[in-house]
Amino acid sequence: MGSLIGQFTGRVLIFQWIEQKRSGFSLLILNEDENQLHGIWGDENIISGTWSAEKLSGKISQCEEDPLVAQLIRENRAVLFIPNLKSSNPPSRSDLKRLLQDIPQFLARHPDYKLMLEAHTDAAGEPSANEALSEIWAIEVKNILVESGIEESRMTIQAFGDSMPIASNQTLTGRSANNRIELIIE
Repeated sequence: MGSLIGQFTGRVLIFQWIEQKRSGFSLLILNEDENQLHGIWGDENIISGTWSAEKLSGKISQCEEDPLVAQLIRENRAVLFIPNLKSSNPPSRSDLKRLLQDIPQFLARHPDYKLMLEAHTDAAGEPSANEALSEIWAIEVKNILVESGIEESRMTIQAFGDSMPIASNQTLTGRSANNRIELIIE
């Protein structure tokens, strides 16, 4: 028995898998026709193999809520992983809008809720640059939600940079998990 932590960003699915004493990563890319995934998987920093998967059906079952909304409902917080946050090809604004698309409807159903947007990065680079980058991403997420109809007064941001890792910065998987925006219901 294990767990998976991750998400789609655009056409890229990256996740960390954890089972008993082992953990690793997987990076999969969805083709343009959105019917096949191809990618790699590994333990820590070592690529161990490749994965390929083909879409069997257009029907999605037992997936009633957007994953971010479902996590907000379950835990009063949700984690938006942005594994390529610090790369030369970070997620596009349209990718972020798509990932956040169900949050405005959720907040509209709960007018008393406020959101804290906590932004985090991995530890590669200078701490001051990481804090500045996390603030830029928190502001971008806030702006997207404001454009979607959420009142700015319902959101606050806090940029932590690399000061609060949730995984080791010594591995690719850990660094990917540390690049994230946490949405917290206040």
